[in-house]
Amino acid sequence: MNILEKNSCVALLVALVAPAVGCGSDASDDGADPAVTTTENLNCTSNEYVAFDSANHANQDIRLATYAEMNDLMKDGDFDAAKALYLDADGSANLQEKVQGRVDEHMAAAPLQGDRMDATVMAWLDVGAASDDELVQGVAKQWVDKTLGEFVYLSVHHETLAGARKNWDEALGYYGSSTDNAEGDLRGLAATAAKRDGNNGTTLETDIFNNLILGACELDGALGAEAESIEDLGSVPELQAVVEDVDTAMLEVLAYSAGHEAIGMQEKLAAAELDTDGLIIKAAELAAFFLPLERVMQERGGDSAARAQEIRDAIDSMVEFDPATPDFGDVTWMDDLGDAPQMIIDNLQVEFDIDIRA
Repeated sequence: MNILEKNSCVALLVALVAPAVGCGSDASDDGADPAVTTTENLNCTSNEYVAFDSANHANQDIRLATYAEMNDLMKDGDFDAAKALYLDADGSANLQEKVQGRVDEHMAAAPLQGDRMDATVMAWLDVGAASDDELVQGVAKQWVDKTLGEFVYLSVHHETLAGARKNWDEALGYYGSSTDNAEGDLRGLAATAAKRDGNNGTTLETDIFNNLILGACELDGALGAEAESIEDLGSVPELQAVVEDVDTAMLEVLAYSAGHEAIGMQEKLAAAELDTDGLIIKAAELAAFFLPLERVMQERGGDSAARAQEIRDAIDSMVEFDPATPDFGDVTWMDDLGDAPQMIIDNLQVEFDIDIRA
């Protein structure tokens, strides 16, 4: 069953059991809020995402655009300008403030990750600005990019858990697709997912997008015309299942990405002439992609935690990525890598039930 057929079935169910509401259409004749009308939720019959109110995800769109512009500037070596964007509260829709406040709700205690992520971004921006060395700037860019990618991932998860129309629109904004999921408009996590789909023959990018559409339909039907949010997501199992599917797919994107970098390390190790700079960049990308995966695996405990620790030990045996001492001249660790990249790939495949091809 494709998404349109599935959503059409949901639409029929919603029509039978709950008042239908709209998605940012014009106000009805009785003066209802244009974000909540008595018309059918278009997400129940559409292959595009129809926001409850397009203003809901305006700030998220700005933050993703700032993130993309920072990457462009860092590619050109202009870390000062990238930092200025990050610190521009008005121009970035408070990107730094949002990063600083983000927690990880995969953990029972929902520990704060924002202080660490913000410190990482700021430190590596300063490293990149202070150096004219191509390798140092390359490592700095990867840590800034992947750390902001971690923020985006945690943000999508946070907004879907909220059980409110406004937050669901915000999740779409943070995901980084346009409302019609046009290939040329993909940013952030959506762009990363599309790259991994191209490497591995998966459809994660569109799966996540389609589930955001389906979730909007499920959420709207569960809320009805009066309620603003769902207090207990478990009380709406259909919506909870969508939230879990979105998160599972996002974790798979990150796992495929970490595995992609491990494969890149293997390829560089096997080359006739060792590209030490390229191997260091790959190690930086792998280390940054693994951080959110590691927390999930440790939270799961048992064999998952053991796999996480094995990967962590391998990463820690590689080059040290300390922005206080960005010196990558010692490459002796490369002689001892051995089968570590393959071990990382194998553990990620088992943990997330995926097949990492490239």
